[in-house]
Order: sequence, then structure tokens, then C-alpha cells
Amino acid sequence: MQRTRRSGGDSEVSGYGCKSVPFRAVRCILGVSTPIPSSMRSKLGSVRRYVGQGESTSEDIMFERLLKRMREKIRTRQYVMTVHAEEKMAEDGLAIFDVERGILTGEIVDKQKDLETKEWKYLVKGHSLTGHEIITVTKLAPAGKLVIISVCAE
Repeated sequence: MQRTRRSGGDSEVSGYGCKSVPFRAVRCILGVSTPIPSSMRSKLGSVRRYVGQGESTSEDIMFERLLKRMREKIRTRQYVMTVHAEEKMAEDGLAIFDVERGILTGEIVDKQKDLETKEWKYLVKGHSLTGHEIITVTKLAPAGKLVIISVCAE
């Protein structure tokens, strides 16, 4: 994801296969229902890799465990997909198998906390069956299922 500044202090974001849009609209693209805090904006400006980068930290271990749980939910078909995610899949010409493979081959690149529900959402960047990069926004529901909130192809 790339962020470019325009005159007047506004900025635009492009990347993840999405058109260049005003930065405040990114929360719609990523399926975030609440405003993105300024601390998160800087993180979205340059996607960072949480898992497997450099020395292992407690956060890396946590993300590895989460990713392992997410992959297990995909393998055992214990996931649900939101209507928004299905619409995004159709727009990008993706099949459910592409989304599944994206999570199975992906890494957690960012996390977000929903201000209303206080639940964590994770951006998983992986590859579709055709090798294209896709981003899925997911969360683990209290009921134990993986919820696929949004999908975006690059």
C-alpha cells in the first residue's frame, strides 16, 4: 500500500490492487467500520511483516499461533464469509479457493482493533491459486469460527 501526500495536507492511498483513494476512505476498503487512529495510519503507509522477521519476539510467537489457528479453521471448513467479502471476491474475480489459499500461504501483515467491539482484526497477505497476491481481513469470532471480513486482490 502506498500513501502519497497532496497539497493541503490531504493524502491518497493506493495498493492492495485497489484504486487510488483519499486516505480516510481506506477504512471502507479494508472493512474497518471505525475511524483509523493516527497511529494506525502510519502503519498502513508501509505494510510490515509480523511473522518471521528477524529475531522472534512474544508478538511474533502470538501471530504464529494465530496464523496456525486460522489455517486450521480453513482446513476444517470452520469459517464464515461476510456479504462484503463475497462482493469483493466477485469484483476481483476470485473464488473461495483463492481466499482459502491466500490464508494458507499468507502471513499476518497488520492488525487493527475495532473500536466498537474491541475485537482484533488481522490482515493476511497471501497468494491466490493463480499466484496473484491477495489481502484478507479476518478475525477469530468468540464462537470459535474464523470470520473473513473483506478480500482485496492486488
